[in-house]
Amino acid sequence: MSKIVFVLGAGASAHCGTPLMNNFLEVAEDLFRSGEVDEVKEDFENVFDAVGKLHAAQSKAIIDTYNIEDVYAAFEMGKLLGRLPGIEGADKLERLTSSISKVIGYTLEKTTKVPNDYRINPFEAYYDFTEIIRKLIKANRSLSVITFNYDLGLEYSLYRNKLLPDYCLGDLPLKGNSVTYLKLHGSINWGRCSNEECGKIVPYREFRETESKAGLDYGILPIISRLKRLKCSSCNKTLEENPFIVPPTWNKTAFHEQIEQVWRRAANELKDAENIFVLGYSFPSTDMFFRYLFALGIDMSTILRGFYVYDIDPAVEGRFQSLLGSGVSQKFLYQGLEFEDAIKKEIIGYKDYMDLGRKYLTIPQILHIY
Repeated sequence: MSKIVFVLGAGASAHCGTPLMNNFLEVAEDLFRSGEVDEVKEDFENVFDAVGKLHAAQSKAIIDTYNIEDVYAAFEMGKLLGRLPGIEGADKLERLTSSISKVIGYTLEKTTKVPNDYRINPFEAYYDFTEIIRKLIKANRSLSVITFNYDLGLEYSLYRNKLLPDYCLGDLPLKGNSVTYLKLHGSINWGRCSNEECGKIVPYREFRETESKAGLDYGILPIISRLKRLKCSSCNKTLEENPFIVPPTWNKTAFHEQIEQVWRRAANELKDAENIFVLGYSFPSTDMFFRYLFALGIDMSTILRGFYVYDIDPAVEGRFQSLLGSGVSQKFLYQGLEFEDAIKKEIIGYKDYMDLGRKYLTIPQILHIY
């Protein structure tokens, strides 16, 4: 198991074009109006119509209809209860949860910018991050990455750095340099076998196949359409039409049969961690999943040397402090930096940014990488 664990949230992907939770639907609507997602036009219309009905119900109860997490949670609860404002019927509600998976998948696919030269913006921070991972591997330091993101920005950077993401799905034996990469909410390049008796999660790994954008120096990874053409590696059946995306809500445990090995591995990684670095994950108050994953996964027999959080929202500091027990809180350090600056100032360019009055160590010093 890993001694070094990196935990990533949506803030770690924002620099390469992917929207955050609170502006996700606005970006999705812009794509819809531009005609870029016409192949799933009905699904986008279905979601926006339901969001409009939720918005109209605000006089009785408040749901943040601008936040994709709140909307997805409402759709999931509506399916469970058999109704949403203005929408009834099991078929319509089932279709609605299917549609929002497509909206999430296609929005991420269309907005994640893959530059022709992946070492420059908007991937510079991911390139630098994968460089530090490569150096850790070369130094035989055990590490893992836990992420709550669905997008493929980091996978692409790992691929270009000749590193392989091991999703711990048991899909294929990996050769060469692999990185334990645990996607707790699923991914837009994961498909589920349509055979209910199998249900295996099958990842698509051809990150080299980019699609150029006319007149621009970046393209996209057209993964979802290619994912549909895969067959299950176990039973050779087709995959379900939607990418395997776990709702970012309280209802994650409904998906435990398909992804429990990933969650268990994440708990084991946290158990043995000596240094934990949280980058761009705001730990929202509604996310009880991570609270229990951490509380039940952490092993006090392992000496935790440091718990480091980097996020531009100052409220994040208090949220994590409320998570940590007295034995860990003294090892806690919060820095109000977005992902790119945390990587640049704290990892790669620490020599240029060293302050003689600084009272804490940079990540390279913590990990003894120079």
